[in-house]
Amino acid sequence: MKRGQSKVFGFSLIELLVAVAIVGILAAIAYPAYQSTVQRSKRSDAKVELTDAAQRLERCFTRFGAYNNAACGLSDYTTEIGDYKITVSDLTATTYTLTATALTTSQKNDKDCVVLTLDHTGLQGSKNASGTATSGCW
Repeated sequence: MKRGQSKVFGFSLIELLVAVAIVGILAAIAYPAYQSTVQRSKRSDAKVELTDAAQRLERCFTRFGAYNNAACGLSDYTTEIGDYKITVSDLTATTYTLTATALTTSQKNDKDCVVLTLDHTGLQGSKNASGTATSGCW
């Protein structure tokens, strides 16, 4: 270095703007992927709840010979995390339908998988927000 010159340390404005732009682009790609992963994991919780309720009803049928026996006592409930409401419908001695309906905004934004169903035959189904049957949720 020549006498009287000092070494400059730091970043120029251009370098800083480039770094901010790169971080912005990465965030724009990563955040939707993160949201999708969170939705799928919460959907998985709903599927676990549906399967658990179905197993309880199957145990009831094995023990009492009917799904709707009063000793079984399965009624509508909200999942532990609170993202889905589990309802029991079409409950007779030989049939039932379990439904998981999204309650939270994040799960209602899960476009194709707002409602998940499971029946006494093991048939799995799903519907979007408008009530149209969809596939790929299970």
